[in-house]
Amino acid sequence: MQKRFITLTADERSTLSAGRQYHRQYQFLDRCHGLLLSADGHAVAAIMAVFQVSRPTVYAWFNR
Repeated sequence: MQKRFITLTADERSTLSAGRQYHRQYQFLDRCHGLLLSADGHAVAAIMAVFQVSRPTVYAWFNR
């Protein structure tokens, strides 16, 4: 199975970092953090374990 990662521009990374730091909804915080982890090369399985979510949830984060 091919590993899936996302690629972020500097602006996207900055926006996600700010969202992770200042937003109040935990779902949004988790999504921002998960996207940043993926961009840093962490596998989907690792992201699933960190946030205790399903594979489809992580893929939904990627597709937003």
